[in-house]
Amino acid sequence: MIDILPEFITTAKKKNVVSPQTEWFSNELKTQIYQEISSPQFALQPYVDQEKALKELDSFFNKNKKNSFFIWQWLNISWWYNHHFTD
Repeated sequence: MIDILPEFITTAKKKNVVSPQTEWFSNELKTQIYQEISSPQFALQPYVDQEKALKELDSFFNKNKKNSFFIWQWLNISWWYNHHFTD
């Protein structure tokens, strides 16, 4: 890329991109997220322990955790597993 892009672009400092994911998960999507993580389908996938996930989710919803990336990972695992391995 050095041969294609100007130096000021290739050497520029990284900039964070902020998404409102944490706010959405805490408010508008809270009910849907809880339903997904507590569902029987979520319990079927072998990658995330549902009981532990629900405790972490409660901690997040009670404002004890500010990072919501783990929730995004769980949702994607659940959707992927349901798409590929369940009817």
